[in-house]
Amino acid sequence: MIGTIAVFRFQKRLKEWIDVFKIMHRKFPAIRGIVVGDGILNQEIRSYLKEQQMEEFILFPGLQTDVLPWLSAMDIFMMTSEFEGLPVALLEAMSMQCTAVCTDAGGIKEVIRNNKDGFMVPVKDWRELEKPLTYLLQNPAAIKDYGKKARLRVEESFSLRAMIKQIEDVYLSIVK
Repeated sequence: MIGTIAVFRFQKRLKEWIDVFKIMHRKFPAIRGIVVGDGILNQEIRSYLKEQQMEEFILFPGLQTDVLPWLSAMDIFMMTSEFEGLPVALLEAMSMQCTAVCTDAGGIKEVIRNNKDGFMVPVKDWRELEKPLTYLLQNPAAIKDYGKKARLRVEESFSLRAMIKQIEDVYLSIVK
């Protein structure tokens, strides 16, 4: 299961997400997709989904206030964003042991260490997401392994405990 959670805005490039998924579905017909969210481009994205004949393979459950059940259904969390701040949805996905496959937009570069606890491709080369996805889908054990590494990354660097420690370290360095 490949999924994402997004506000349906142009910077999320959900048409490109569908394009990558479609390429992967041709190679791996058993895969399915989930795109959780809503936004001003909802109708446009849904029309594109239908135009690409992917409605049967990608679920669009709409806006969800509780995303944990959706994240727990995903094996791979894919983002095709053109730009990002610090993507909370990515952190949530990684904390649920989803393997991350993303463009290197904005804050994504702060979260994922490429080939260590997730995969990134340059924003302009979003079609290259096919390469890590192919590797993962051909090596199901790697999906689990990278999912565990993703969770560890969030715990070590982005958990409340880690952030408090970082703030304490700054304060202590100032006091000294």
